[in-house]
Amino acid sequence: MSEKDWFLPQEIIFKIFLYLPGSSLIKFQTLSKSIRSLIRSRYFIESQLNHASTSTKPPIVLLFYSNYISLVETKTWTVTNNLSLNPSYKERRFGGSCNGLICLYDDSSRVVSVINPTTREYLTPLRPSNLLQYGLFSYTIGFVSSSKEYKLVYLCMNEGEPHLEVCCIGDKSWRQVAIGNCPVSRFNGELFPCGVLSHGALFWLGFGSYNKVWLIRFDLKEEKVTCINLNIEPFDRKSNDFMLGELGGELCLTIMPDFVFPKEKEMHLLIFDGKSDFSQKMKLMVPRHSYMMPLFISGEKILLQDQCFDAGLYYYDLSNCSCEKVFVADYDFCYSAHPHIDSLVSFGGARARYVL
Repeated sequence: MSEKDWFLPQEIIFKIFLYLPGSSLIKFQTLSKSIRSLIRSRYFIESQLNHASTSTKPPIVLLFYSNYISLVETKTWTVTNNLSLNPSYKERRFGGSCNGLICLYDDSSRVVSVINPTTREYLTPLRPSNLLQYGLFSYTIGFVSSSKEYKLVYLCMNEGEPHLEVCCIGDKSWRQVAIGNCPVSRFNGELFPCGVLSHGALFWLGFGSYNKVWLIRFDLKEEKVTCINLNIEPFDRKSNDFMLGELGGELCLTIMPDFVFPKEKEMHLLIFDGKSDFSQKMKLMVPRHSYMMPLFISGEKILLQDQCFDAGLYYYDLSNCSCEKVFVADYDFCYSAHPHIDSLVSFGGARARYVL
């Protein structure tokens, strides 16, 4: 068969490639120089990301555990990609997934890395200026759609005071951000989880006196911090567990009681209205021993991860209020699950390396 017999216009190839998973596109780069040039072009990468983001297909589930990452296809519930990380990092923590890029940091060395598990590229930015040897801290990744910039955010406690720094991927230095009148008590004094990305901002949950719950909002474009006093009565902070997450592109507050019922317990999902408060949207009856965290919503079903015991994934059907286990990873250690987009996003002009 000659080249003319199988040749297709580049426009048709472009549209076909948009429907292929990123792992297949990486392999197709070896077919020819023109195919590689097409796949690695900025326009195709942005188009493929936009197609993956707006697709009705549920996102891939990323399983993060110690020094490994697995990507799980949610239609067949099979692992499609395994990535082994640098074994010298023994205390890795997850700092968020954004447009196919994953932020990971090491709890002991405090080094942060940005990884694309599809392209197997990674980048290790410079350390923040106020990198502490001890104390609470976290890194988070976010995206500014107007400028197409990926930003890393570093949050820590410095001598009892919250400290915030930010940098764009590829920058040679970090910028300190004024936190203003946010008291220390408004930041979670027990743990700094990664910020939750929603509508161009990163959010953290904090607690104040008199059972007050605060929402700390960091605008990625303007690089400004604001604090929102939430009115979530009648939920008592002392008798409930609060977790911040993202559901269907919206900021979601999960409230679960710290006691159990004979068979089930009531889980509340509150959705942020985008301005000043959460509104109660749904109540879920989940198994009594579970500690569920919502991952994404697909039609009438919500995918939940049980963060206790087997760390399994469950589909909760809103139409009949049933909870069905759909996946448990065959590992001997605990993992965390996160929604993830299979993309070819790179680090722009920053020099990347490859994971072995």
